[in-house]
Amino acid sequence: MKHPYEYRTILHFFTLISFGGIPDLGKEEAQLKLTEAIRNFLTDLPKMISKLPDPEGWTVNSHSTTMVGNDMVYSVLLQRQRT
Repeated sequence: MKHPYEYRTILHFFTLISFGGIPDLGKEEAQLKLTEAIRNFLTDLPKMISKLPDPEGWTVNSHSTTMVGNDMVYSVLLQRQRT
């Protein structure tokens, strides 16, 4: 029996050094800059999904962030009903 859903992942890398050096995320200014960058990514997410080879029916299932060196990796897990 096949799983009833299929999944895709969209990744986005935020190079934190582009914020003017490695930011201190404990400071409000750095948090605001990162929040704005994430907001811009999320605003563009529907456009990114529409560019997938098979864009119909995807919904966001979950997301996560992780740090890799000086980069923050933001991942979005998409799911849709298997046809």
